[in-house]
Amino acid sequence: MKPTSFLTSAKAFLSFAVLPLSVFGQPSPAPSLAPMQLQPPHIVLPNDSTQAAIENLRAPNVHPGYEEKLRTFGQFIGIWDMDIQLFNKANQIVYHQPGVWMFSWILDGRAIQDVIVGPPRLDPANGERRIGTTIRYYDETTKRWHITFMTPTGQIYIHLQGGQKGDEIVLEGKDTDGSMLRWMFTEITPGSFHWLGYTSPDNGKTWRLEQEMFAKRRAPVTTGEGSAWWRRNDLRGLESARLQRTNNGWLLSGTSAFEHARSPCLLNYQVRCDEDWHTRLVLVDGWADQRFVRHQIAVKPNGRWIHNGTELAQLDGCIDIDLNFSPSTNTLPIRRLCLAVGASSRVRAAWLRFPDFTLHVAEQSYTRIATNRYEYRNGKFESEISVDSLR
Repeated sequence: MKPTSFLTSAKAFLSFAVLPLSVFGQPSPAPSLAPMQLQPPHIVLPNDSTQAAIENLRAPNVHPGYEEKLRTFGQFIGIWDMDIQLFNKANQIVYHQPGVWMFSWILDGRAIQDVIVGPPRLDPANGERRIGTTIRYYDETTKRWHITFMTPTGQIYIHLQGGQKGDEIVLEGKDTDGSMLRWMFTEITPGSFHWLGYTSPDNGKTWRLEQEMFAKRRAPVTTGEGSAWWRRNDLRGLESARLQRTNNGWLLSGTSAFEHARSPCLLNYQVRCDEDWHTRLVLVDGWADQRFVRHQIAVKPNGRWIHNGTELAQLDGCIDIDLNFSPSTNTLPIRRLCLAVGASSRVRAAWLRFPDFTLHVAEQSYTRIATNRYEYRNGKFESEISVDSLR
């Protein structure tokens, strides 16, 4: 047999296989086949090929334009330290241990995967840890979230759906034994939430609490220190600032030199915060409009603000200082809130206005729209803030 004879036979077979059917003895027109477009997908190829699936699953941020749609669970992106309790049918605690719950973006930022890990199980001899994972995605047609939870160590596979109900998130489905389940995220803040798991053996007539978890967001691991300088765009001016740790908190210090009303201004500032980024002391000195300025702002343990010796009761409830002449103080609420991408929070700040250096209440909001970008609002003023890895 010649080397080409097999190929010739194969071509003949393929030609027979795709012959169109005849209609009343007449062959129908051959279908028009579009040529294959050779456009291979973009993939990530890690050095270790066994990690390729994981590397192509992960996503650094929410998909552009989906920040608000996916905010319900997007606000939990990050690491949470958990206090986990399980209850028996007599409402007695049968398990009370710490855990860790981790949420991340996956599938090009269109879905979320989380992993929850508990301490080693008591029954296996090898001390295998309790671990489970959940995939969460939003159905734009039904406006509902679908979640699938599985844990090989517990031989559990559960699907629930639901979404936002007022200030809570409510998901419902069925357990492996057919009983109804209701899982709820309640008391949600940027830094904490309360999770409740209910079961119903009678198709929703009565509910029993079988699991409860209290979560607290874990702060990112970073030295937190850094320095920067920048040039103003609105007028002629330069500024340099430095953020550093102290024995009992943080110190933000800097110097801003700029022109105002055709007169040079130079202002030095120091902002001291506690470990939780609550403002405790502010010092501003220098000159502006050809006059020397010096201001001291202190915050008492009870939250009362004092400006140059005068107590200002109208500032009660304010946590952050906002220096009108410098953008550097925006880093204080950004650090304190530690928002997940897509999450937002309102802030009540003590605003030191320039050039009269009076203090006013400012109702502000921050929304984290990407890993290194925030949307900032102060009344009618809106701006986008870009940050580095230190925020």
